[in-house]
Amino acid sequence: MQVLSLGYCKDHYTKISEGTGRVVFNYDRNTVIKVAKNMAGIKQNTVEAKVRDFDDICAKIIDYDEGFGCVLMEKLLPITPTEFLNYFKVTKGEIVTLLDYHYFKSVFPNSATLEMIKNRIINHLGGIASFDNSFNNKTLSRVIQLMTKHKLEGGDLSTHRAWGKNDYGELRLLDYGLDNDVWTKNYKRIEKKIVRNGEKVLIQKCIVLS
Repeated sequence: MQVLSLGYCKDHYTKISEGTGRVVFNYDRNTVIKVAKNMAGIKQNTVEAKVRDFDDICAKIIDYDEGFGCVLMEKLLPITPTEFLNYFKVTKGEIVTLLDYHYFKSVFPNSATLEMIKNRIINHLGGIASFDNSFNNKTLSRVIQLMTKHKLEGGDLSTHRAWGKNDYGELRLLDYGLDNDVWTKNYKRIEKKIVRNGEKVLIQKCIVLS
């Protein structure tokens, strides 16, 4: 497809949302266009354009330019947090823990973070085998396969904002471009402890490096 600049899209299309790396515009009745703002956005477009083996759970990429500055994706309807959790039949804590566990198991198998997650599952969630087998959901199983095969960050996939629903009411991922390579090379997490209501609270902020 022809390269469309961010400035051009701002002048000709209605903005739907904006993240740290990309801006999403309404392209036509059935399509959105994701335009990169920086290198992080280009890399996320690249990841989404190349994930071709999970059309059953990912919004379809219709077209993209050679440099991955923009991609055309099928348009989905937004969902609420309640719709998201009810669809998978999980609590927010359960899906975060489940995806974190499989992400670190796949990408960082010897990390201290994985050991912390394992201990939390063992001590509070009935053990790893019991916890891992308690989610008999085909879509959730496919999410885990997608995440571990393409090294996608679990944190993004465990929020309702990364999902939408098609005309049949089926959930599909609409934001799946943040893999481990993009995260480690183009982002940085800053942590700061503050005192709130007399208690120390850890605040985390994500900034774009490029």
